[in-house]
Amino acid sequence: MNKFVAVLFASCLVALVSADEAEINKQRAAAGEACKKEQNVGDDVAAILTSKQIPSTEAQQCFLECFYGKLGLVKDGKLNAQGAQAIAKAKFGDDKDKLALADNIFKKCEEEVAKVASEKCGLGKAIRTCFVNNGDQIQIFPKSQ
Repeated sequence: MNKFVAVLFASCLVALVSADEAEINKQRAAAGEACKKEQNVGDDVAAILTSKQIPSTEAQQCFLECFYGKLGLVKDGKLNAQGAQAIAKAKFGDDKDKLALADNIFKKCEEEVAKVASEKCGLGKAIRTCFVNNGDQIQIFPKSQ
């Protein structure tokens, strides 16, 4: 009986983590679609979401800044650590090692990311650059990228 309960609990835990991951993916898709409309860009610009590419155009930078804002990563013109922690919690659940690693990366990015006043949508580029430089440790990007 105890073995059955343990297996049932493990199955529920896997389903819960999968549900959180599915919810994150749903939010990402909705944010991407909303920003495509708001920024008036096509799939060519939005494709940056599925790559490790640093934005090279203003359209890509503004799209990313919009996207990060919709996910709660940007607030008041800067990287929002609380929003980042909420996403990490949803993605990693109670995995303390991954949560600590994510927290360290977001703190590092918070220090590195400064909105470039002379560059329109510079925050989108700065956040992406930090994620590209530091994100492999927690697989911010899909493994195939």
